[in-house]
Amino acid sequence: MKLKKENKYYLWLIIILLVAFVLRFYRLGTLLPLFGDEVDMGYNSYSILKTGKDITGHFLPVYLKTLIDIKLSLLAYFSTIPIYFLGLNELSVRLIPALSGLLIVLLGFAVAWQLSKNKAFALMAAFLLAVAPWAIHFSRGAFEANLMVFLLLLGIYLFLLATKRKIFLLLSALALALSLYAYHAAKILAPLIIIGLCFFFKDQLRNLGKKNLVWGLIIFVLVSLPILYASFFGSGQQRFSEVSLFRDNKVIDQIVTKRQADVDLSLPSRFFHNKGEAYFQKMAANYFESFSPQFLFLNGDLNFRHSSGGNGELYLLLLPFFLIGLFSFFKERKKYQKFLIYLMLIAPLPSVITKDGGQHAIRLLFLMPIILMIIAFGFIQFFLWLKKNLKQNWLKIFVYVFLILFFIFNFVFYLHQYFWHYPKESWRYWAYGYQQAMLKMKNWENDYDLVVINNSYEPSILWFLFWTKYDPQKLIGTDIQHHVQENIISGANGFYLGKYLFIKPNNLEWRYRDLTQIFKGKQKVLFLASAREDTAGDKDLREYPPKGVKVIDVVTSPEGQPIFYFLAKDDDARLLK
Repeated sequence: MKLKKENKYYLWLIIILLVAFVLRFYRLGTLLPLFGDEVDMGYNSYSILKTGKDITGHFLPVYLKTLIDIKLSLLAYFSTIPIYFLGLNELSVRLIPALSGLLIVLLGFAVAWQLSKNKAFALMAAFLLAVAPWAIHFSRGAFEANLMVFLLLLGIYLFLLATKRKIFLLLSALALALSLYAYHAAKILAPLIIIGLCFFFKDQLRNLGKKNLVWGLIIFVLVSLPILYASFFGSGQQRFSEVSLFRDNKVIDQIVTKRQADVDLSLPSRFFHNKGEAYFQKMAANYFESFSPQFLFLNGDLNFRHSSGGNGELYLLLLPFFLIGLFSFFKERKKYQKFLIYLMLIAPLPSVITKDGGQHAIRLLFLMPIILMIIAFGFIQFFLWLKKNLKQNWLKIFVYVFLILFFIFNFVFYLHQYFWHYPKESWRYWAYGYQQAMLKMKNWENDYDLVVINNSYEPSILWFLFWTKYDPQKLIGTDIQHHVQENIISGANGFYLGKYLFIKPNNLEWRYRDLTQIFKGKQKVLFLASAREDTAGDKDLREYPPKGVKVIDVVTSPEGQPIFYFLAKDDDARLLK
C-alpha cells in the first residue's frame, strides 16, 4: 500500500528525529567527563532538590551564586527532575540540554512549516538541525544556551499558532519570558523577537484582540520582573561586568598605545583614539566575525570545549546554499523571509558586547537555527532550479550523487573526529581525571584521619561535592564561599569539610620543600596531589617521590600522563585497601 504524500512527510520527520536522538544521546554520559560548569550546575540542582537552596544558602534563587561563577537558574531547576529519578550523575546533568536539542529539531520543522507552508523546506531545516556540528555539540553538554534556543523557538512557534487559538499567545509570552532565566543572551533577544513578531505579523495581531494582547504583555512582564530586577540591581550586574566588552582592559591598552604613538601630531589624539571609537570598532568586528566563513564553515569556535576541532560550526558543503538562500530571500522578500533575515541580524547582538564575542559559539547559539533555515531554503531553491533547467537526467544524477557523497564525507569526518579523536585530544578542557580521583578517594577515606586535596588545578571541591554526593545541608552551614582559614599548612590557605582539607598553595617553594609538611605529625594523611601544581618541573612522582612519602595510586590522562597522585607516608600506605 502506497503512503499518501502527507504521510511521507511525517515519516521522514520521524526518521530525522530518530537520527537526531541517536546523535544526541549515544554515550551522552560516558563519552566526555563533566567539566566545571556542568558539575557546578549539577550540584546546585542537587542542592535545590534537597534543600530548596543553592550551595551558598539562597532560597529558590534567580541567579545561582556558585563557587566559581554566577549562573542563571532555569536549567538547574529543570535538572532537578532527572536528578530525582536518575540520581546525581553525568546523564541526569546533561539530559535536559539533550532533550532541548532534540526538540529544537522538531521546532525547526514546526517554525519553518508554520512560516512558509512548505513541508519540503521544513523537512530540510529539521534535517540540517539534526546533523549540524553546532547543534550536536551543544546538545551533548549541560550548556544553558541550548535551553534558551528551545524556549525562543517555542515562543515564536506558539505566537504563529495564536491566530488559531488565542491561548497560544499567552503560552508564547510565557515561553519567551522563561528564556530570560535560561541564558543571559535572551535578555536582549527575547524583547527584540517580540518586536519583530509584532512588526512582521501585525495583521495577525489585529485579529487577536486588545484584551489578549494586554494579557500576553502582562504575563511576559510579570514573569520577567524577578530576573530583570536581579540583572540590574543584583547578581546579574556582577556577571555582566565579568564578560562585558566595556570592561576589557585590552581595549583600553590599545587606546593608550595609539595615543602614545600620536605625540608628534598636531591634532589632539583623543579625537582619533577614544573609548567610543574603540568600542564601536570592536563591536563591529565581533558582529561581522559572527558571519565569517572562518567561524561558520572552516574553523569554528577556537575554544576546544566549544568545538571538536578540524571543522567549522557548520559543514563546508553548506556555504554555497547559505548564499543561495540569502539571495532568494532578498529576491522574493516574502514576509516570513524578511522575518528570518531580521532574526539572523539580531542574533549576534548579545555576543558582540562581550569579550571575544565574535566567534563565541555558545553566545551565538540562536544564530544556528536561523542560518540553517536559510540554508535549507537555499537547498530547496537549488533543487527546483535543477529540476527546471537541467534536461539531461544523467547530469541531474551526477549532481545529486556529488552532493550526497560530499555531505557523507563531511558528516562522517565530523563523527569520527567527535566520537573518536575529540575525547582523547580535549581531556584537559573537560576536566578528565576528577571523577576517577574522587571516587577512589571516597573508597579510601575511612583508612585515614585527614584527606588533603589540592584545590588549585581547578576548584577540586566542585568534583568532590558532586561525586561524593556531599549533603548540601551540611555544606550550606559552612558558609563555604567566605570561610577561609589562614596558614593551616605552611605556604597554603585552606578550609575544612569534616576530615577533608582543601588547600591552595600560594608560593613556588611549595613544590620543592613545603609539600612534605602535610605528612608531619601523628595523623594518617592521604593527599590528592596535582601533577601540574605539586611537582617540580616535569618530574613523575612515581619515580621521584618526596622523602618519606609513597605514591599509592595515580590517575592518568588518555595519553598516559599523570594527572593526580595519591600520596601517603610510607608507614601509612599499607593501610590502603
